[in-house]
Amino acid sequence: MLSQSRYRLTLRQGPTPGKVFELVKDTLTIGRDVNADITINDPEISRTHIRLTAQPDGYLIEDLGSTNGTFINGQRITGSKLLRPGDSLGLGETVVLEFSRVADAAATVVMPAKSLPDTAFSAPPPPPPGPATATIPPVSEPFDTSAPAAPAQGNPALKWIAIGCGCLTLLFLCGGVSAIAVYLANYAK
Repeated sequence: MLSQSRYRLTLRQGPTPGKVFELVKDTLTIGRDVNADITINDPEISRTHIRLTAQPDGYLIEDLGSTNGTFINGQRITGSKLLRPGDSLGLGETVVLEFSRVADAAATVVMPAKSLPDTAFSAPPPPPPGPATATIPPVSEPFDTSAPAAPAQGNPALKWIAIGCGCLTLLFLCGGVSAIAVYLANYAK
C-alpha cells in the first residue's frame, strides 16, 4: 500500500547532519543495526529503534521498545502515531530528523490558456466619479504591432554583435558606477 506521495527524512541533528533518507518502502525500520533499512550510527539509537509503515497521509511510526525513546515534535510517543509532513522526529536525545513530502518532479501542471481580446487595444474603463485630474485623449489609430522591415543590406549577425557589445558596455558602466559608489561610501570619509 505504498502511498501515492513520496516522503523523506532529513537528518537535522546527529552524526551526519543534512543527510537525506528517501522513504521508498511500505514498511521500514530505523536503527543502529546494519540490517535496518535506515542505519544511523549513534549510541542513543537502539539496534532496531522504530518501524515506519506507509499511510495515505504520511507514515505510521512505532517505537520498537527503544532504550532512549522516540519523540514527535518533542513529545515522547508510546504505541503507534501518525508522522505528518513537517513533523520533527527525535530518536533518543541526540538525533533529530525532519519528515517531509517530496514534490513530484514528473507532475504536469496544466493551466487554462487566457483568451486574447479581439483587438490589440480596448477602451479604458470610465473614470471613477469625482473631480477629474487629467484627460487622456483617445488613440486615433491603432499601434502598428507588426515586426519592423528587415534592412535592405548588411549582415544580420553584425546587428546582434553590436547589440551584445552595447549590452556589455552598459553592464561595465553599471559595475563601474557601483564600484565608485562603494568606494565613496567606505573610503571617502
